[in-house]
Amino acid sequence: MDMWHGTVKKIHWFKERERDFDLLLESYYVLGYQSRPFRKNGLPRGLMHLLSFSDGRIYFDRDEVHWFENFLERKGETLARYANALTDSYLGHARAYRQFLANAQKQDFETLTRRKLVQMYQRFVDHVVLLIPYSFVISAAFESVASRSLLPALEHSGSDAAPVYLTLTRSMRPTATSREYHDRLRIAFAYRSSRNTKELHRAAKRHAQQYGWLSCYHPCDRPKAPEEIVKEIIGLARQSNIREQLKALERRPRQIERERVKVLQRFSLSTSQRALLSIVRKNTVVRTARRELLNYGFATMRPLHATIAAAMGLSMDDLRFAAAWELCDFLVQRRTLSHAAVTARKLRYATLLLHDYPRVLVGRDVTFVDRIVRTLRVSDTAKTLTGTVAYPGAVRAVAQKVRYENDVSSFRVGSILVAHTVALWMMPAVERCAGIITDVGGALAHTAIVARELQKPCLVGTKVATETLKDGDVVEINTKEGIAKVVRRS
Repeated sequence: MDMWHGTVKKIHWFKERERDFDLLLESYYVLGYQSRPFRKNGLPRGLMHLLSFSDGRIYFDRDEVHWFENFLERKGETLARYANALTDSYLGHARAYRQFLANAQKQDFETLTRRKLVQMYQRFVDHVVLLIPYSFVISAAFESVASRSLLPALEHSGSDAAPVYLTLTRSMRPTATSREYHDRLRIAFAYRSSRNTKELHRAAKRHAQQYGWLSCYHPCDRPKAPEEIVKEIIGLARQSNIREQLKALERRPRQIERERVKVLQRFSLSTSQRALLSIVRKNTVVRTARRELLNYGFATMRPLHATIAAAMGLSMDDLRFAAAWELCDFLVQRRTLSHAAVTARKLRYATLLLHDYPRVLVGRDVTFVDRIVRTLRVSDTAKTLTGTVAYPGAVRAVAQKVRYENDVSSFRVGSILVAHTVALWMMPAVERCAGIITDVGGALAHTAIVARELQKPCLVGTKVATETLKDGDVVEINTKEGIAKVVRRS
């Protein structure tokens, strides 16, 4: 048995999330969880352990997550100041990355010397990995610590504090994702009124130039083409309530701010509590902006990845099965990735971060680690799920799971979207759904932000929705009670 097998068995793994990723994308996260990026963000340590599988399951070490939560809890009344410093540190890295991308857009990567290509790729990796620690600390540690601190102070006359917390932490600042949807609605409304096909294609081209990068969830993805946008807009134009949706989107920022001010006046919060609310609210936007910045970077640096793929003798699709550190090895040491290795990874792979050292597993090694975490599966017989209300409302509809990108095209209008978490590539399904239920997330989660912007009844943090609910189950979301209930099994 390999030396690392015994260590993996001793770790208290738990399924933290599930997302549709490829190996190249996940390898950037693996590098970002290491000690160096965490310390550059002002954190005392990074993660020692991380395990992810090619089917989208991601496992963290429960002891490490608890360590970070305890570390933040010990900050006491200085927590808001510390979290704000972490956020500002991230924003500094984000500004530097945007400047790097602006300069990179002027480069013709195919004409670069080997030495320049190495430098460019290493700088790209350095920028990307510095964006990762912020996401982990805010989503996996700070959010839970902040909500536990604030919820008791927001209890008023026996009413539930969770909806109050959500109201006070909502931001009036729209994300790029919501601006893209707003722009698409405007184009659809104009097309519905004029039926001018030439103007539609011109508007779609402009829209693609401005927002096409949002579809680059993975490093090798291509930006959305104008032809694809035309099809989406023609579909939107069939809706009868476009004008009402546009008016609601335009009113929403003012409504959010009026609601927040009105609710805040009901409570006598200390200076430290108000500061904590303020930083939580700030991060509801920053978190989504971080994910959007990653997508923008992948779109901008796609020509760089294409140049490296050609040099390695791989297609862009095959490059998805290479890790970032393997690309560095090829550029620096000319150590190539064999087609046999790519073929093995296409069948199944896992990435393992162990004692700050990353590796890619295939074959029996994947079976070994999978057997360990499979014992963590929960019962799928429960009929009632509890979670955090991200947006209020009551809806009864058929459940439909979304795990992979090809699930989006088959998602039916009016279904309840069930996912581990909502990613940017799921937005077409989110727009068509009647409600959302996820395994993970809280008030700062991207899922919660999207649900509030699109006004979809939403329950996050149920832990077991994807394992308990089946496609075709009739499910009822009741946000007053914070539950989702199976009315009838499929």
